[in-house]
Amino acid sequence: MKAHRIELVRARHQAGVGMIDVMLAVLVLAFGVLAVARLQAVALREGGGATARGLAVQLAQEKLDDLRHFTQLASATGGVYGYDEIGTNAGGREDASDALLLPSGNVTLGNTTYNRTWAAAGYYYCNTGAAPTATNCSKTRPDYYGVTVTIQWSDPDGSSRSVALSDSIVAHDPLSEASGLLSGSGTEGPIVTYNPGEAPDVIAIDVGGGTSKETTNPTPELIKHGQDVINTIARYETIRYDPDEATIEREEFLTLNCTCEQTSSGAAYDLNGNQVNKRRGVPADRFQSPICTICCRDHHDDSSCNPSTSSGKKGCYDPYRPSSDYSSNDHNHYNSAGQLANNSGDEYAEACRLKRVDGLLRVVQDWRLINLSVLPEDFFASGGTVNTTNVANYGDFVKDYVEATIRGTTVPSPIWPTSASMLEGSTKQFSARAIYLDYLDSSETSALASRLAGSDSTVFQDIPFYEVNLTKLAAWNVTDASLLAVTDQQIQTEVAGQDLYSRGLVTALDSGTANVVATAKTSNTGVFDADPIDPNDVGSLQSSIAITVTNTPPPSTLSIAGVVSPAVAETISFSATNGGVCAYTTATGSYSCDVPSGWSGRVTPSHVGYTFTPQYRDYANVTVTQTAQDFAAAAAAGTYTIQGTISGVVGASVTLSASNQPSGACSYNSAASTYSCSVPSGFTGQVSASASGYTFSPPAIQFTNVTGNFTDQNFVGSSGGTTTYTVSGSISLGAGVTGSTIGVPTITGGGSCSVDNAVTPVTYTCTVATGWSGTITPTSSAAVTFSPASKSYSNVSSNRTGENYNATIVNYTISGTISISSNSIKNKTYVMGTSSGQCTVTGSNSLTRTYSCTVSSGSSPTLTPSETTGSAQFAPASRSYSNVTANSANQNFSACPTGDACSAP
Repeated sequence: MKAHRIELVRARHQAGVGMIDVMLAVLVLAFGVLAVARLQAVALREGGGATARGLAVQLAQEKLDDLRHFTQLASATGGVYGYDEIGTNAGGREDASDALLLPSGNVTLGNTTYNRTWAAAGYYYCNTGAAPTATNCSKTRPDYYGVTVTIQWSDPDGSSRSVALSDSIVAHDPLSEASGLLSGSGTEGPIVTYNPGEAPDVIAIDVGGGTSKETTNPTPELIKHGQDVINTIARYETIRYDPDEATIEREEFLTLNCTCEQTSSGAAYDLNGNQVNKRRGVPADRFQSPICTICCRDHHDDSSCNPSTSSGKKGCYDPYRPSSDYSSNDHNHYNSAGQLANNSGDEYAEACRLKRVDGLLRVVQDWRLINLSVLPEDFFASGGTVNTTNVANYGDFVKDYVEATIRGTTVPSPIWPTSASMLEGSTKQFSARAIYLDYLDSSETSALASRLAGSDSTVFQDIPFYEVNLTKLAAWNVTDASLLAVTDQQIQTEVAGQDLYSRGLVTALDSGTANVVATAKTSNTGVFDADPIDPNDVGSLQSSIAITVTNTPPPSTLSIAGVVSPAVAETISFSATNGGVCAYTTATGSYSCDVPSGWSGRVTPSHVGYTFTPQYRDYANVTVTQTAQDFAAAAAAGTYTIQGTISGVVGASVTLSASNQPSGACSYNSAASTYSCSVPSGFTGQVSASASGYTFSPPAIQFTNVTGNFTDQNFVGSSGGTTTYTVSGSISLGAGVTGSTIGVPTITGGGSCSVDNAVTPVTYTCTVATGWSGTITPTSSAAVTFSPASKSYSNVSSNRTGENYNATIVNYTISGTISISSNSIKNKTYVMGTSSGQCTVTGSNSLTRTYSCTVSSGSSPTLTPSETTGSAQFAPASRSYSNVTANSANQNFSACPTGDACSAP
């Protein structure tokens, strides 16, 4: 009994100990939970602090970039930012009223307010090899400014935070240096080389001035949450470079889709990178790309967008959206179901095009697809060998298409085969090439159309067009899946050079004909085959190519044949590149070119006085005979005929020539003693006849602005006399030169000259005897220089055409100083006005300013100095000149405070 009791007591004792253990465990767990919660709070706070610090660094870098982008050295007004304006809490790009676009003060981003200030100190290089000093050594301006931008803010717990970025800003002249290539802290920019891409992936396009432009192969990137794709990002660059492969212009683009949530209005950025107050959004979840923060925030229109006018659309992110799809100065937003989502808290679909500007990504106007083309990849390159002819011709096609779009003319037809053949079981890669053109308002369109019509050789450098390889980003399908299969695999994340998924690879399954089709939406979502973001984002372009599948290998030699309609009863020259041989039958108007199997090249018809549609036909990897490859022939639009008789010539060979025209433009029928010349509409020049041992009356017949046919333009030949020839050409008039001032050229060594100065360009003709040697020198009654000054000839035995000159006005310089008498007006802005010509004033913060005025010869300008605030007066008040024929230096002025006595220097 006792033992039993002892056992019971032991049991109770053990139970008590267990309860204490549990209580201790719970207590330890509670402390652990509290520690984890505290750790989580610290982590969240530190994470928020990191985000705030990142934004602060971005704000500081933004201001440093802003301070670097002055457009001249001297300070200025009217929205022009000069280097001399850099100062503590001053300097930077300005609006038209000279207010800073990025001023010092508070900037609110999200729930945090940042205070931005900066300090600038000038430094001078005064002695060779010595360190820079803050003391000026009689220099006009500091050699560089040391600038520190400071951003201050407070954390949610009230702790004060700050970051500071420092850099040097050098006094380089943007007007004479390629400022876009300059480092922020060096006087000479690095030459950035670029290794051009190769066809078929990348196509270089000649944009004039010895430069080429190309867009790198897009590299897609997928942002996933689990197995779900949250964002698709396409990145690529457009580069313009010179023959030495030095980069002239580089544009980096990034296009992505996001899911956003509408939030309250607040600080965001507009299309020009200015901070404005407008409606904005935030990413709908935290799993998306950080770039969605920029996309959701900024892809909202503000008051600068007016979708009802051409110029107003320049301020809209989607200028092609109908004006009815806007609310409160912003385009409407929609959720994935296509429902309106404009209220705060609404979730909506978005797609943005971003461009890197000054190192930062900025949302820019949406892409606009104007052309999509499907063509065989081997049109550009086959077996590792680039077809340079086809690449160049495709580049011309792109430019022709862009030009036709801007000018509103007929777009060009494809220059590649619109059909292809494949053997059963074979595969062939096809390419989808896209042309994008940024929105142009009516004034921009008109200006570019005028330059295009005038054959401006560098206009394509200024047209915002982009040729992009969409092969792996467009959607692919076929019209008959029993005959063809085409890859359209899911987009995967790739970097340059990878090939992780396939699109556009066609497999021939069975005999027959079907089409392979590529499709891309015309806006941002078309760049990476994403779902539409609004009801208007369904417009798309399609392109296809017909493929005939056979089970018979092609013959070793094939033909390309067709007819010319209407038939031309004269021999048309047909040429085929890369070894093709062509023949033309005048009776039927038919032609045929024999080419080897697999041939790639171009077939071109030509005949003086005719145009052909199409102008030529291009082929790639021809494996079947091509029939019905027809051309339409027509007398050249605006081409006219000049014809007449030639009498008095017996048994001699007569040569007819039309100035500035091809050698085959004129023909002579000796049996009928008649001639005929074909000249274009607007032809200004002369037709002349020549034959050994004969002179002709008249020596030449002059024509001006031909707009119709001419008959009875007759020549009479005389034998036994001295044979004469003509030397002729044009005189192009530079700015300010008028035709009425151009006189008759002088000639040495015998002969006579005439000039037609009623036309532009001015034309001249000199008649000389056979064997003539001498010099022809153009003349003018005004102060004009000619390039070349003259032309010399020796033993002339034929007509000489195209002997042209350029005439330009002679300019002179009037220069001097403005001596400032008082420190009270030393820091003012001085300008020099002129009644004709152009003046510049240099220098700041000194008692002496220099000026220089460029005026034309013979002009009579008046120079008048002024100070922009009216604090200064000048002696003399102005200087006048009459019939300037030489440079004038030391034309000095004195500047004194208004009301003080002021003496001329």
